[in-house]
Amino acid sequence: MTATVVGGGIGGLAAALALRRAGLTVTVLEAKQELVEAGAGLSLWPNAVHALGALGVADEVVARGAVMDSNLIQRWDGKILGRTNLDLERRYGAPGICVRRADLLAALHAALGSEGVHTGARVVKLQHTRRGAAAVMAGGGRVDADFLVGADGLHSVVRNALLGDEPRSLGSIAWRGLAKMRTNGGGLALGRGAHAGWLPVDGDYTYWFCCRDGDTGRRIGDLRTELLELFGRWWDPIPTLIQSTPSREILRHHVYDRPPAWSWGTERLTLLGDAAHPMSPAAGQGACLALEDAVVLASCITRRPDPAAALRLYEAERMPRAARMQRASLRALRALQPQSPAAQLARDLIMRLPAGLLSAGQSWMFEFPSRRRVRSRKTVLGS
Repeated sequence: MTATVVGGGIGGLAAALALRRAGLTVTVLEAKQELVEAGAGLSLWPNAVHALGALGVADEVVARGAVMDSNLIQRWDGKILGRTNLDLERRYGAPGICVRRADLLAALHAALGSEGVHTGARVVKLQHTRRGAAAVMAGGGRVDADFLVGADGLHSVVRNALLGDEPRSLGSIAWRGLAKMRTNGGGLALGRGAHAGWLPVDGDYTYWFCCRDGDTGRRIGDLRTELLELFGRWWDPIPTLIQSTPSREILRHHVYDRPPAWSWGTERLTLLGDAAHPMSPAAGQGACLALEDAVVLASCITRRPDPAAALRLYEAERMPRAARMQRASLRALRALQPQSPAAQLARDLIMRLPAGLLSAGQSWMFEFPSRRRVRSRKTVLGS
């Protein structure tokens, strides 16, 4: 059986790797001239680490990142609201880690190999065929396969052809960066209409992000100057992390999602990752869900000999969980950055609740079906 994956980001390479491990011949079409993952770092929660185990790359990715073992919650002025020992490995059978996006993409690419991966291949048209589905590229190139997976991100060409909808602005601006600075564990800082956080990615660098409700409507000098104007009076380590990051390496973008979709595909076409379920970054689950998608897609293909039936099974298994995560991520974004003093007080009081109460409502996020248990960084995962 053959498959075409449109998109060579984290979700696309994970899908291609999962399908190739299932015995399929896979072609990846990436519009950019090289495989690159925009962004600084990202959190991979236990559900994602279990998915990486199924893909056979968990050991390498875990070794490249830093385990998320503790979390400090503080107000913008330094008042401590809570400290949490995450203890994820004991509770969910796998650690949570923070890793550079580029390192995760490199690990997936290395495991997949370059055969069948085409860059500079911009898909402009999709076709249903008697055999399956075809992707037509700018310049006239064409790839036929038994089925096609759209894993081409927020502004998905495949999704636009299937559903014709547009991303939804959430009214927030996010900044991200990697600072050459060591921090003792991760943390979350909360202010009026804004929040920020940090996570070590290794012994020398820390991934950080800032998010603010509403656009400032103005740019103040370079990105670092703009950020220090907005967050420079916050308690450390946020200002120091910003100052330790070259302005040219800071990313700034509007925050978008899409409401849960009523369908992901038809016949021999389907969607995966951000093309299927883009969400607010507040829950840190976007890449995690894409990795899960890849594993489940390959499983469904092996369980159903008819590709169209396999894709509908995949969608039936994935859509409820993805929709729940999209809604939870949007609620988290709204809850983290309220504007009114009363809502801020309520948020801060909730953050002071015992860690067990806060995590109990999130446990479903970190659970992904797997019989493997990750006992340490030295354990071979998914081999």
